Amino acid sequence: MKATPWALWEIWIGALIVALGFWLLYPEGVWGVSAAVFALGATVLAARTSRPVKVAASVLGLAGSGAALHASWQVAAIENNWEEVRTSLVERATRQLEITLGDAVAIVEALAERGANLQASSRSSKAGSRREAPSAGS
Repeated sequence: MKATPWALWEIWIGALIVALGFWLLYPEGVWGVSAAVFALGATVLAARTSRPVKVAASVLGLAGSGAALHASWQVAAIENNWEEVRTSLVERATRQLEITLGDAVAIVEALAERGANLQASSRSSKAGSRREAPSAGS
């Protein structure tokens, strides 16, 4: 059975690499989509050959093209809706800061309470030893 050129895994992987290379130069969604299509084709062909190295490389290419698509969508969202994206980022950072500061305050309060308890127990043990000291000397 003669394989057609489009049934060769190497061609699909090569096209995937070229598409990801173009995406690095011009991070637009079209290159991410192209890379995803080539990665999906390479993954299907690799699964049919049952060679683990080809399957792993294809899945890695699929993950890379997914990351490229995600990054392209984020860049497009920033370019098209900067005000909303900025507001969302500031609100998320504010919530995270409130949580972090709340945790820090709780830790400081717990440490202060622990220090006060240690100081109180130290005072009571010193007072107890002072009471016992004269009776030991008599």
